[in-house]
Amino acid sequence: MFRSLFAKLFSVFLAVLLATMALLAMLLYQRVRNDKIDAELDKLTDQADEIALLVASYSVLNDPEMYEYMQWRLLDVKERYQAVVIAIDSNAKYVPIDENHDIIPEGYTREQTSALVFRILSGERIRERSQDEKGAPIFTVGVPYLMGSTVLGAVFIHTSAQVIENSYQDVVPWLLGSLLFALALGAAAIYVLSRWVTNPLRGMARAAERFARGDFSGRVETASRDEIGKLAGSFNQMAKDLGRL
Repeated sequence: MFRSLFAKLFSVFLAVLLATMALLAMLLYQRVRNDKIDAELDKLTDQADEIALLVASYSVLNDPEMYEYMQWRLLDVKERYQAVVIAIDSNAKYVPIDENHDIIPEGYTREQTSALVFRILSGERIRERSQDEKGAPIFTVGVPYLMGSTVLGAVFIHTSAQVIENSYQDVVPWLLGSLLFALALGAAAIYVLSRWVTNPLRGMARAAERFARGDFSGRVETASRDEIGKLAGSFNQMAKDLGRL
């Protein structure tokens, strides 16, 4: 299939380059994906912190204006992340933080919810990925709301993994374009390198054919000082010596 040394070298080098680029692409994609997901979960945790602060303040002050602002923040989080927001008090009873407050997320088991509630009421901040009973992936963040060092309750937010993971989709075209550009540069470099290696050898092959016909005037042109350059120099010297006989 590949009769020339150039074709063989180019094919081998290109295959190695493709395998390396594919591996790097997978590693880079995974790194970018994880970083983007972490960044989105950081934002979601900040939203939970703000809602927790509002719930704690409202539970103490019972201020109507604060309630209206809390409604606006809840609506914003729900629409932006397609999220379910749940607030509970220190007795694990649900706090009606809006007119249509959520009790248990659809498809989410009571046991899973209870486990999360216990962890948050213990003062733990959580951020994890799980699955609901339908098998759909879910991201959950949860934070306690405090008065001083006393845990008054907790707020946790459920959102589908797809909403969070969509945040890194915009980098895929950029990543693909960068990899294709790097692949093109690598292929061009391999082409030049393969030519640089094989051209002196092809010159020696043509000169050897002329030697077989008794013509010793052929010379191999090369500026290389490596092993191939030394071989070409030795070949030229041999041709010169044979021409004197």
